[in-house]
Amino acid sequence: MKKIQQWLRENGRFLLLMSGITLLVLYQFIFLGKDPFFANDSTFQYHLFYEEWIRLLKDFIKHREFPFYSLYSFLGTDFWASKSYYCAFDIFLPFLLLFRNVRRGLVFELFLVIVLSGFNFRYYLKKMKVKDPLLLDVMGIVYGLSGIASMYFGNPMYHRFYAFLPLLFAGVEDYLREKKHTLFILMVFVLFLQNYYFMYPTSFFMIGYFIASSYAKKKESIWKVLGNALPLIGYYLIGLCMSMVVILPTGLYMLKNSRVGQGFTGILFEFKSYVGLLFSYLIPPFNIFTEIPFLFYGGSNSHYHWYSLYISCLGALPLVTALFRKKTEEEKPFLLCYLIYFVILCIKPLNSVVHLFSGESFRWVFVLDFLNLYLLAYLFDQKEYEGKGVLKSYGAYLLVAFVLLSAAQAIGQVDLAGNKLHVIALICGAVLSVLYLFLLQKGKEKAVLLVMIAEMIFSSMLTTYVTSGAFFNYYEILNKDQLEYNIQQDDSNLFRMYFNSADFVPTSILNLNQSLHYRYLPTSTYDSAYESSLNPFLEDLGIDTTLPVLELNRIDILKMLGVKYYAIIDGESLPEYEPGFTYAYDINHFHIYRLNDAYALGHTYSNFISRSEFEKTKTVDYLNQLILEDDVYEAMKDITPQEKVQLNIWGHSNNAIDANITVDAPCVLFTAVPYSEGWKITDNGNACETFEADGGFLAVRLEAGEHQLHYQYTTVGFKAGALVSVVGGILFLGSIYLEKRKKKLVKEG
Repeated sequence: MKKIQQWLRENGRFLLLMSGITLLVLYQFIFLGKDPFFANDSTFQYHLFYEEWIRLLKDFIKHREFPFYSLYSFLGTDFWASKSYYCAFDIFLPFLLLFRNVRRGLVFELFLVIVLSGFNFRYYLKKMKVKDPLLLDVMGIVYGLSGIASMYFGNPMYHRFYAFLPLLFAGVEDYLREKKHTLFILMVFVLFLQNYYFMYPTSFFMIGYFIASSYAKKKESIWKVLGNALPLIGYYLIGLCMSMVVILPTGLYMLKNSRVGQGFTGILFEFKSYVGLLFSYLIPPFNIFTEIPFLFYGGSNSHYHWYSLYISCLGALPLVTALFRKKTEEEKPFLLCYLIYFVILCIKPLNSVVHLFSGESFRWVFVLDFLNLYLLAYLFDQKEYEGKGVLKSYGAYLLVAFVLLSAAQAIGQVDLAGNKLHVIALICGAVLSVLYLFLLQKGKEKAVLLVMIAEMIFSSMLTTYVTSGAFFNYYEILNKDQLEYNIQQDDSNLFRMYFNSADFVPTSILNLNQSLHYRYLPTSTYDSAYESSLNPFLEDLGIDTTLPVLELNRIDILKMLGVKYYAIIDGESLPEYEPGFTYAYDINHFHIYRLNDAYALGHTYSNFISRSEFEKTKTVDYLNQLILEDDVYEAMKDITPQEKVQLNIWGHSNNAIDANITVDAPCVLFTAVPYSEGWKITDNGNACETFEADGGFLAVRLEAGEHQLHYQYTTVGFKAGALVSVVGGILFLGSIYLEKRKKKLVKEG
């Protein structure tokens, strides 16, 4: 009880303060019912993924069926592996289960994550021997409301990683100062589960951080430092092993993604990108992805302007003053580490390496924000902001920044006249930073820290208000209960429906995943993590697989994929097609028609074309001719043409399909789900050899006769990953035991 009281005395004030500030920042979302999901991918995507993940988990609890597969994502997807990036294994998921509405639950998760971000960074600073209570509180608030944090307000998978990041480096400090490793192992495990995409650049950055922190504490040879790192590397591997039940399947899945291994394009970014980086120290990213013009948009995607170095208007202070004052021995290594990674960020080939060799990106700038804020806290703690040289150096930084901005205008890379609001914001940020420095020279540190709190509250409120207003709010466009009822009443057990995503209001490319909410099998998606085995099929149709926006609406393709119902709205017409459609029912403003001779999700083929032959002609009749890889084609030459037979699917669950079919002669059974080694098919109890057809779909050869088929899916790599996780867990428990035993021996000795 005494320990709890002591903990509350030390942390209660900050938790109340941070909670009150967060309520103020999020008041429109918490009290007015507005949705904060304003970031590019979040608006109509993540909450739908959460809905499906929760449904899969509930099925696991009820039926003991592992949450591996979803038929309601694009043509079918391994949800366990593909959505670990988005929503699966969110540490806050139990909290979300308290809410009936997932979107509302995510609002309150956002509240918790902001508070935890500030609290955890404050904890890290205490590990770094910062003692001033006001400074600890202010820097915690700045971390929780920084520019990069405000960009994560609408991105749960990024934000929860950012919130726990300080604890990882607190774990490094535990090891360096006291040889403790429990926190470090635990954070490696947790952060890999929260977002492996961010954990890779963080791991890369941790190398420099470890060397810097080692030198800051004790000057030793590089070999001594590296030798001291070996146990920590072992502890890192234990944490990684513990996460392998997720990371191994995810790695095997994502390595096939078309975005992996894209490499870099050129050496340097556009000139305006560097100018934008300089100015991102001064103002929050309040107008990125909004209707308010943003000066520094560049590149072909958001990776080129997904950055913010804003940690108050004084954010550039550690960097620019380093050149004009004597640096302490403790500060030097960290500042050098910051500069090295800043250079890596700015050079495309090096940047791409840190970005998992997946093209250059500014998205990993969050590690620089973390270290930069520590350096700013150190300057305040050691009073290293005093002296006219500091004011002059910051003035030089501002002068250089505005000169470079003028140069960017002169060469036509930015349009100052067309971005007046952004320019005004930059000037205001510059003026406020100079005001801060004048106050610091006069010894008004406390006043500066208090104004910084007000600045961060204002900047984060401005960002959330502007960005949330830039996107439509979500509302349900179909009667979900009616649609599910009609699907259940259909004689067929499993079929697809076609909805044109543009017919959903508000119109957005991000609507393509609403099938998860309404639970119909879709032919559209907005998701970079769809089954990559489909890439040849999509490329054959002329669809750009490097983009996450995919939509299939060719009537022969829809029929081949088992589409039974086609939806239109008033004023639209059905596609030309024989023998046509029959009206079925209306749902809201949608008219639903049934294809008169729809195919089942599985059907047979006896006429084939080899992949090599198809590549020459690029012509195939998808309804009557199946594209087979050359070796498979050779093995099917004994099959003679016959009538198509439909698969009778009489039962299914998340990971399994039960069906039967009778054929008079040998043939190939095509099933319109993506091919994966995770699918195992038994025919009358005997295992079948599966193979790919039509550039990415599941197929199996059938001989003449009756066939009782059972399809079963297990995430590839799950069993091996689970075994490694168990081993990692045992090693973790063993390490805790040894740590406690060593501590006990020290006390006794």
